[in-house]
Amino acid sequence: MGGPGLVAERLRAGRVDEIRLSLTPVGVGGGIAALPAGQRLRLALLDERRFDGGVVSIRYRTGG
Repeated sequence: MGGPGLVAERLRAGRVDEIRLSLTPVGVGGGIAALPAGQRLRLALLDERRFDGGVVSIRYRTGG
């Protein structure tokens, strides 16, 4: 959707109905957060897929 800054603005405005994340089992210790700090979201798990190498793709519906 254009990076975490734009996503944070859209989440605060209630303009996001679905979130998809791909989790890779690698520790990095820094970087840009995928979701905004300090904002609470109600999420309902829609789908989870596991891939070779440990990558997990998860899809959530936001609930306001």
